[in-house]
Amino acid sequence: MKRLALTAVAAVGLLASLDARPALAQIPGLGRQGPALSPFLNLRRGGNPAANYFLGTLPELDRRATKAEQGAALLDLERRAEEASTGENPLSPQRDLRLPPSGHATYFGNTAGYFGQPTPRPATPAATPRTRGR
Repeated sequence: MKRLALTAVAAVGLLASLDARPALAQIPGLGRQGPALSPFLNLRRGGNPAANYFLGTLPELDRRATKAEQGAALLDLERRAEEASTGENPLSPQRDLRLPPSGHATYFGNTAGYFGQPTPRPATPAATPRTRGR
């Protein structure tokens, strides 16, 4: 009788293990995504609670925030690199991003009227000197 009861319990256990699914109270992937322990457990270490807070809890919170920011920045960089390789990004290296020419010509000795003198015009090679009296 005892042997039959043990066999029945083993059979039920075997059938239950074949249909193993996560319980509804378990969030899938939570252990792999987030930290296992709260940084506020540092307050219970013993000793000075203020030192535990300022030297244990706050640095751990800052470290976790920095890790999250850097992770988001890396994901953004990967996304932008993927867009640049497919050519969908308007700032991709395939586009010509040079600005069109503007302003005036530059030349040596141009003070641009800084010293109160009129700005001299640069000499053009096609200009011919004018003669007086003719």
